[in-house]
Amino acid sequence: MAAKCITIPVNKITDRILARRQVREAARSFNFGLIEQATLSLAAYNVISRMGMVMTCIGEVFIKPVDNGIHDGMQVICTTNNIRNINIAPASFSDTYWLVDEFDVETTAPNGARVVFVLWANKRL
Repeated sequence: MAAKCITIPVNKITDRILARRQVREAARSFNFGLIEQATLSLAAYNVISRMGMVMTCIGEVFIKPVDNGIHDGMQVICTTNNIRNINIAPASFSDTYWLVDEFDVETTAPNGARVVFVLWANKRL
């Protein structure tokens, strides 16, 4: 698995689509299958949209390979530092967290949020 980390700024509406495409390309470069590529890109797009990035705030998406000793995987971290009037409770991501293997929502001071999710490759073999 490549050890390359990717950072994607999300400042304008077209950045959501760009981030989705870059998550999919990263998954492909990490040797994920087509279903896993689509799953990761959909999860990233949903999280970016739910966090209100572009509409009410700007943020960043970080993509990096991870390894738990058994499987290789891909971690996506979506952050923003100005999330107001958006419900970031885990329940608000119910359409996303079932897509991935690990999912965590955190608030950061003073008005930020961070969503981290991981999908492990080849876990269903």
